[in-house]
Order: sequence, then structure tokens, then C-alpha cells
Amino acid sequence: MKKKILPLVTLLLSGTTFFAAMTMAMAQPVYEIQGTGEISSYDGQQVTTEGVVTAVFQKTNSLDGFYIQDTLGDGNDNTSDAIFIYNNTPVAVGDYVQITGTVGEYNSQTQISNASVSILASNRKVPFIRKNFPLDFQGSREAMEGMAFILPHTMYIINANDQTRYGQVHLASKLLRAPTDQALPLSAEYNDILYWNSIDDIILDDASTRSNPTPTPYTDADGSMRTSRHCDSLYCIMGQQGNTYLLYPAVEPVFYGNPRTAAPDETLLGNYNLKVCGFNIEHFGNSSELQKSRIVKAVMTIDADIYGFCEVLQDNTVIKALVDAMNEAKGSDVYTYLPLHTSSSTYEVVQVVYRTDRVAPYKGSFKISTGVQNRKFIQAFSINGSSEVFVFSINHFKAKSGTGTGANADQGDGQGVFNYNRTLEAQALLSKLNELNYYYGTQRMLIMGDLNSFHFEDPIMVFRRAGYTNLTNYFDSNSYSYHYGSHVEYLDYSLATDSLAKLATGATVWHINTDEPSSLSYERSSSTDIYRCSDHDPVIVGLNFPNISTPVEQTQEKPRFVIFPNPATDNVSVFSAHSVKDISIFSMSGNNVLHRTVNDNEVTLNISSFAPGLYLIKITTEDGKTLVQKLQKIK
Repeated sequence: MKKKILPLVTLLLSGTTFFAAMTMAMAQPVYEIQGTGEISSYDGQQVTTEGVVTAVFQKTNSLDGFYIQDTLGDGNDNTSDAIFIYNNTPVAVGDYVQITGTVGEYNSQTQISNASVSILASNRKVPFIRKNFPLDFQGSREAMEGMAFILPHTMYIINANDQTRYGQVHLASKLLRAPTDQALPLSAEYNDILYWNSIDDIILDDASTRSNPTPTPYTDADGSMRTSRHCDSLYCIMGQQGNTYLLYPAVEPVFYGNPRTAAPDETLLGNYNLKVCGFNIEHFGNSSELQKSRIVKAVMTIDADIYGFCEVLQDNTVIKALVDAMNEAKGSDVYTYLPLHTSSSTYEVVQVVYRTDRVAPYKGSFKISTGVQNRKFIQAFSINGSSEVFVFSINHFKAKSGTGTGANADQGDGQGVFNYNRTLEAQALLSKLNELNYYYGTQRMLIMGDLNSFHFEDPIMVFRRAGYTNLTNYFDSNSYSYHYGSHVEYLDYSLATDSLAKLATGATVWHINTDEPSSLSYERSSSTDIYRCSDHDPVIVGLNFPNISTPVEQTQEKPRFVIFPNPATDNVSVFSAHSVKDISIFSMSGNNVLHRTVNDNEVTLNISSFAPGLYLIKITTEDGKTLVQKLQKIK
């Protein structure tokens, strides 16, 4: 019996009609039309081609067309196998179509217009190509124009500031940080971060031509699109608008993660008995009741004992208005401010607000005149009902904006303009704090505020080399407080001397502003909630002074000893208000893994041999009380 020989065209296009298969001989492959250049060599000519429909954008105010892709391709990474068809003939994803029309370039994207469309088959598989971003996107994106991709990994929102206006968000394979936030300027690591940041950023566009689209695409249930929300397995088309290559969704993406929080996570602050907050409140001049009400709601939720505010108009009536609103919200006149300024000005300064029932100013306050005026202040505080004293310094260093000259010009090392001045400010502040050790009689110093410098830049290195610890970075190395372009950045600090760092129980940045799009600011949104009340996030630090009585309302929640650091790697110190007689560490299964008999308020234990995980530290004090806390051991 003879085998039946199938016609070649049938083998090539199973499921299509014989007539449709025969047309392949007349069709020109898409990749030949696209070619290897930015402009097709067939520009202005009529062609006939075929492919499967990968995405359709034919709704009102859309792109008025669809994309097709050759099902086999030519295997050449220098040519695209897809092309845009400017045509509103009804088609569906998966249709196999033949197109006859004129090749042209519109907004730098190759397309076929004035086309006739014939549907040869339906329900064909879309040839999505698996790619990893940005690793597989390092070459010319011109060769990817119009192609259908699946990015099978997670993609993160890194910028949503054009979401409401243009229906666009920026995506990356991770949150991007400025190079000097992670590495020394011009180091090999710096250059590596700089390169990957340059390619790990792409726009996801809603494929609409309408400005201010309604409804706003990609919004979450809160009407926002927070930085760090992410999606998995993104099905997309590589489009082009002018010199910009962007993605259009072939399948509507589902974003999740990084939800809003109604309050700071208290567990991140540990067992504190004093809470301090540094907060840049974005040009606060008491000219907007909406701005004031949103800031007051935020700071009352933070519920700190001391606040250091940046960007407040230099006018005591302005800070008084804010404090009055805080007292009204509290229902008691417990807040007041330091009268730092004797004159009014349109200039923005720093201000200090504190709770009179918790702390009191100790001796005098000082300002540093080096650099920007009235933006570097020092004041010691005593904690009520105790002999405890620590020094608080709130600062706002020279901004990176503007045009510097000479040593203040941009040196091309990632530190921006006026880095020289900011370094002088840091040196002057450090020198004054060293001098005040003797005046205040303590080395417990806490520097907070907007220092307009990243973690590895010269001004911050001044403090790091002097032994200061960035508490927020210590407790959360991935933290950030500001967003610029497509980067999250660390500008707002909590720097502590060693003697104060030992009292730190936790530190956190409450992401109520940085992660929110600028469209939700008080200037552009009438929302009365706390989110995007400023352009900086508040930085919050928990401190536990051993000789302070725990407030009555906290007695059941806060143990009377401090573990530092926690989490810990090699050594952990235990500080107690009362002398410790006995100390033990237990695994979570109940095994006693360490026991010491001591007679001291401070005990240091070596836990380097412990396996990573949670443990319980149990102490017995000289007065016979037994107290227990959790300890986390990390590698």
C-alpha cells in the first residue's frame, strides 16, 4: 500500500485552506520588510505579507491597529519578525492574516497602512518569545520592534508619575537605587550599578492615545500605583514612540504586593520607651489647610515624643499653627516647639517639636552657620522623671539641584552639584557635636534630617568614619526615604554615636509618600488621607533608656531590658535597668543553649555558633523578677 504524500503547503500550514496556503508563495516575510536598519528599505512601497495577530489595539483613542508576527521567523537577532498594521478591520488575537498595504514609518515605528486584510485562519498559537529583562534586552531594541514577548519573571513598578497623565508606568526587574547609595563613587561596583540601571528600566504603556485616561490604568484598590508593586509573567509587545521603546500589554497584567499601611509597624521599633521622628514635610508654609491636615494625621499616627521637621517656612507663626493643630488632634496641649528663629522669612528652615510630658530641653541649643543657614540645629533633651540625657540634631543639607561652580560643580562621580558644600556641612556638624560632648556631658548623639546625600557619598562618609551608625540602614539595609525618576534613594538619616546606638531598639521608614505617585500630592489631589502628604518618608527611631520608668499604658507590652543588636550575627548585648543575676538563651524548642551567672546591668554574649533562627533570652534580675524577650540570630 502506498503512503499518502501530503502537499508541501499543507505541511507548512496545517489547518488552513489550500488557497490560503498557496498565497504564501506571494507573501513577503515580515522580517524582510523590517530589515536590519531603523527605516525599512521598503518605505513607501506596497507589500503583501502574512502573520499571526499577537495583540489588537482598535478601541477608541487606541493605536488604531494590531500587531502581526511571522510564525517561524528568520532566526536573525538583528531583524524583527513582527510589524504594526495601521488598520481597524476587526481581527482577533490568534487570527492568521494576509496583509497588503504600504510600508511607512510613523513616530519611528515601521508599519503597514492603507491595508487590505484577509483572515486565513483562526485560533493560531501566538508565538510569544521568552526573554529575561534586562539581560536579553542589552542589544538593539530596534530589532525587537513589534515582537511579542513573555517575561516569565517578576517585574516591579519603579515609577508611576506618568500613570494618570499618559497611562504609563516604568518597570524594572528590581527596585533601582542610585549607584552612590550602594557603592563608593566611581568604584567598579558603582560603574556596574550605573550600567545595569541604564538598561533595567522600560515603560509599560496602556496603548492609548488619550491624555489623562479614564479610568486610570493599572491602579490598585486604593486608586494608587505604589512603587514596588509587581507582576509575574508579563505578556507584552515591544512598541516604539520616537526614540523610546516601550511595552504594550498583550495580556492585562495583574499587579500585587506592597500595600498601604495605616500606621508604622511598631514591631520594627522594638521595645522602646522613647520615639523620635525626622520628617521633611515639603515646603510647609501653612498656606494649605489640606496639606496641614494630612501632615497632622500622619504625625499623630506616628506618635513620636520628638519631631525634627525639615522645609518649614521660617516664621514662628507657621510652626505654631502646626503645633496647635497637633494639640487639637491630641485633645491636650502636650506639644510645643523650640523657638529657634527670632525673625520671619520666606526661607525654609528646620524646626523641633516635642512632647512636654515626655522630654524637656536640656541646656541651650546651637546652630551651625557653615553652608545653608538655619538648617543645622542641635539640642539636648532630658527624659522626664530620670537623669537620662541625649543630644538631638535636626539638619537639612544643601540640595543637589541647581548649578554649582568650581568644587561645587558636578564632578561626574554620581554625587551631583554642591557635594563640596554638603561635605563641609557634615564636617562642621561633626566638629560641633564633638565639642558639645563636654557641654552636655554625654556622648549619646542622634543626627536626623534630610542630608541630601546617599549612603556612600562624601558627607555621609564623614559620619561613618567617625563611628556613627545609620540606624535605619542597620535595622533594614534595603530601606529608602525618597524617590527620584526611576530610583528609590536614601536621603533622610538617623545617625547615632555608639553609645546611643546601643540604646536603639529599632528604626523604620514609613513608606506613605515615596511609594505613592506624585499625582496624589496635596497640590494635585483633594484626598484627605495621609498618603503623599509630602515627597519624603518619615524616619522613625525607637530608643530604650534603661533608667526610665516604662509608661503605664505600655507595662504589659514592653520588657524592661534591651537586646542590641536584634537581629544579631556574632555578639549580642543585654542592657537592663536592674542588675542581672542570671541569663539563659533557649531555642524555640525549649533547649537551653547558653547559661551565664552574672552581676551587671550590661552583658555581652557570643552567639556566633548558634544556628540562624529565633531564640528566647531569659534574665533574672537582682530583685527576683524574670523577664523574657525574643532574639533573632542571622548569618
